[in-house]
Amino acid sequence: MAPGKQQPPGTRLRGAAFLLALLCTLLLVVVGCVMVSRAAVRGCGACLSSGAAAGAPPWAPPIGRGPGGHDHDAARAAAAAVAAPNKQGQPAVFGHPHGIPRILHRIYIADPADRKRASFTAPIAHERWVESCQFAHSRHAGWRLMFWDWRNTEALVRNHYPWFLPFYRHNASRAIEKSDLARYAILHRVGGLYLDSDIQCWRDGSDMLEGFDLVAQSTHGAEGATNAAIAAVPGLQVFVKALQLVQTRVGKDNQQLNVIARTGPDLFTDALVEIGLKRGKDGLFPPSSYVKGVVYRLHRSGTWYNPCLWWEQECRQRVYRELASGMTNMSQLAGFHRMVGSWIAGKEDGIGILNTTAELCGGVSHVRGNGQIGGWVAPQRKGRQGSNPLGGGGPNQQQG
Repeated sequence: MAPGKQQPPGTRLRGAAFLLALLCTLLLVVVGCVMVSRAAVRGCGACLSSGAAAGAPPWAPPIGRGPGGHDHDAARAAAAAVAAPNKQGQPAVFGHPHGIPRILHRIYIADPADRKRASFTAPIAHERWVESCQFAHSRHAGWRLMFWDWRNTEALVRNHYPWFLPFYRHNASRAIEKSDLARYAILHRVGGLYLDSDIQCWRDGSDMLEGFDLVAQSTHGAEGATNAAIAAVPGLQVFVKALQLVQTRVGKDNQQLNVIARTGPDLFTDALVEIGLKRGKDGLFPPSSYVKGVVYRLHRSGTWYNPCLWWEQECRQRVYRELASGMTNMSQLAGFHRMVGSWIAGKEDGIGILNTTAELCGGVSHVRGNGQIGGWVAPQRKGRQGSNPLGGGGPNQQQG
């Protein structure tokens, strides 16, 4: 068009209509993208919350700001929801059709009347190890965290195992005993992975759980299996058997060492035997067993969370060196059970700490938080004068 000439009215109208249509199209595209994005976010959240499993309980919290995306208050609330009485039509035990649920359980029981420890949310000296397991089993990978304190464990037993409540209240007098017994009830009720607070996680060991209904750690012939790390589908009879067996042990001397036999590894080992697992001549369980429709996996020492036995000082030193240099073979290991023994006299409730420097450099000592010797001192190298207040230095004295 020549300069100075006006456009015909029809041309201007067609141009305006074209611009209006273009704007409407862009607006529709933007609105569509927003709706698709919101649907995707909701779908992703639902996937994480449900674990992609039908019948999964509706207590999965949103991704939080803590280690591994976990939120401590939400983890406590999730445990409280599981411990609450069943609603009408709700099953007594949560089902999970896709194997062991991705639920990481943490237990810290301190008597509310103990003002020194009642406010703890985890053993003080174990904080970094606890965080390592939350990072390894993150919300982004589909894991959920449940935190079990005095109130939640009491509610769980009261609401779902009332026949066991009198024993739990009056015969399990120590915090470590309640912790031992609570883990059996928790795993029976909801399943998942329980880890002691002195276990350092190196990676997500889900690949070592796949295809099994119960996974635990076989240690040595005198003990059989430890209860420091157990993963299971919900509803397994072995956990009910443990709660039944412990009531037959009333009247035994309730001293420090007998915690192992009364509520700890020895009780768990006996429960496994009672439901049909066989121990070999060496005292160990077979790596894999199939009993009454349940598939069991007992990882041997040197794998899963137990690269070394507690008295194998040279092995533990080698693990420290390999870990520091980045040379640790992770194919058969998911972490390292440090075996601090925080339940031993003078180190109850996680106050005790492990002197890793002493263990790495020579003599080993487990000391109290104030730096004074407490609990036990592990065997020394040959040529060194060592002591062990618990007696002996061999496999009959497992410390966890």
